Amino acid sequence: MAVSATVAWSLVHFGHSDHALLAMGPFLALFSGLVVKDSTRRDRLITTALLVFPLVTTLSLGALLDRWRAVEIVVFIGIAGTATWLRKYGPRANALGMIAFFGMFFAVFLRPPVKELPEFWLVAACAVASVLLIRLAFLRSVPRRQITTLLGEFRGACVYSLDAALDAKPEAEVAAQRRLGLSRIDQVSRAVDAWQAEFRTAAVIDADATAFAAAVLDARISVEHACLELVRLRRDDPTGTTSGLLTTVVEDLRTVLLPGSSTIEVAAAADRAHAHQRITASDDADELAVVIANRAVVAQATLRAIDLTRPHPDTHTPPPQPSAQLPLRRLHCPHSPAPPAQQPRRTPACARGWAGSRPPGWRCR
Repeated sequence: MAVSATVAWSLVHFGHSDHALLAMGPFLALFSGLVVKDSTRRDRLITTALLVFPLVTTLSLGALLDRWRAVEIVVFIGIAGTATWLRKYGPRANALGMIAFFGMFFAVFLRPPVKELPEFWLVAACAVASVLLIRLAFLRSVPRRQITTLLGEFRGACVYSLDAALDAKPEAEVAAQRRLGLSRIDQVSRAVDAWQAEFRTAAVIDADATAFAAAVLDARISVEHACLELVRLRRDDPTGTTSGLLTTVVEDLRTVLLPGSSTIEVAAAADRAHAHQRITASDDADELAVVIANRAVVAQATLRAIDLTRPHPDTHTPPPQPSAQLPLRRLHCPHSPAPPAQQPRRTPACARGWAGSRPPGWRCR
């Protein structure tokens, strides 16, 4: 807005242009920054650069139709309806339609003369160019910081759900709090999916897209399952008496979730969870809860072990092509039946007696 206002003031002060430029420039700069709402940074830059074309076109159209006022108003109404209709085709079409509407809006109400159109074009172009410059220079995307923040929010939502599941209040009082915690986990997980859709995962962190998505999904489902199992235990035993092993597993789960836990503490919790996973599910509810909570500990420790400070080493390495380099081998199982013997290819009966006298191109059907 400051850049557009400075350009407009310079044209008015030194070039004796229309004072309406002082109102049009800052407003177009403000609106150009607000109307662009694409999901990725690249799309936002492209949409911002494209804004100048419909803006200059409708501004010129309004100035040329000024002598036919009725036609100009009809065209203005048509552009307003078209801008509203274009909203159904996504954020880019919406942005282009709305900036075209405001170009026609200023042309209808300011009524610039045709000879002063270059000054209006210059102010409009400077308004869009200033927004594009700001987006290029200052509004840079920081994908590593974003995913670090998202994973911190994810673990915070898991801690919130775990505290709600362990709350000793009656079920009616804690139900809303538990639903809120589980919904927060789902929301942050969807935000992580959106981050992966915008950036190349392997170029930012030490994991490929498939492995990272699987780790987040496993951590999400395991924590939700553990929280629901703890709620069931709390409902069946309102006194809150649990086994010592389950208490230890819950503390390990809290350790791998809290941001202040050290690497040694997280590794120790993961080792205990691996050792406790030898307990098989039985009729005992505490043992089943221990197994489920241990899975959550292992899943959260696996997600936390991903290095967020460097990209994946195989980012620029092409994937191997084993099928083109290594011969395929048939695996033999001693208990599998032997493959059927290949039958010799039989010659059609109609071709046996005519094998030496067939004309070129003749085939037996």
